[in-house]
Amino acid sequence: MWRLNIILIIFLSIGFNLVGEDVSLKFIQKLTVKNNNGTFEISFSVNKFTDIAVFIENEKGNIIRHLVAGVLGKNAPAPLKSDSLKQMIVWDGKADYGKPAGSGPFKVRVALKTGVSYDKVLIRDEQELNHIKGLAVGPDGTVYVLDAPGGAVWKGEQIIAFDRNGKYKKSVMPFASGMKMVRQAKLGASCWV
Repeated sequence: MWRLNIILIIFLSIGFNLVGEDVSLKFIQKLTVKNNNGTFEISFSVNKFTDIAVFIENEKGNIIRHLVAGVLGKNAPAPLKSDSLKQMIVWDGKADYGKPAGSGPFKVRVALKTGVSYDKVLIRDEQELNHIKGLAVGPDGTVYVLDAPGGAVWKGEQIIAFDRNGKYKKSVMPFASGMKMVRQAKLGASCWV
């Protein structure tokens, strides 16, 4: 039987102290880990409802297990307790996908107020054109391509803008997720519910 060593660290991620940002978020119960015959009870408590993430790291600092990420409160995801600032999460001693975690030592990392920001789109090449249906050139030399990407079970249309050297500039359509329907309608979009 392998021996498991647990080293605890607390990682509080507050980000930049922007004007009006609440920096009073803190742990009110120290992070603890209790070994219960090969499973580990991770307990902590915070002073406010916030978004959190709980990870297990190996000795090199690589995340080997993503235990939970979500927002504390009424709709907290399992295994978090709803409407509670005090949390207890069980780790089964395994890495992601049920793989063996190894012999340790391991670190428990709890990140608070992690936030969400755009990073990138995975598995997509903006330069890839599947079925060109139309072309237009703007006064500044921007080339607009009406393309019909799709696979065996789905189809769609997109308008992509390229500079005069063929470098991707932006996607004109589909519209940005934050664009109001009124503005989309002026551009000819319709919405079915």
